[in-house]
Amino acid sequence: MPTFSRNLIISILLALAAAGALLAYTARVRDSANAGTNAARVIVATHEITVGTSIDDAHSSGYLSYQTVRQSDLADGAGAAGNGA
Repeated sequence: MPTFSRNLIISILLALAAAGALLAYTARVRDSANAGTNAARVIVATHEITVGTSIDDAHSSGYLSYQTVRQSDLADGAGAAGNGA
């Protein structure tokens, strides 16, 4: 077999092996990221809220909304809505 053809076949096989390894790695990382996420429902201010505004008034005015975030994204000491924190 000529050298050029052999090198081309080897290069293609190595590229396919690298692509397979990359796909396997990204699938494993995605699975571990999804398995490790505990979602937390939090209350977020969507507008500036003036001092003295009650939570009920702010919520009815649309100044507060619920969002779901990863537990690991919460600041230390922050509690999620609905868990008594």
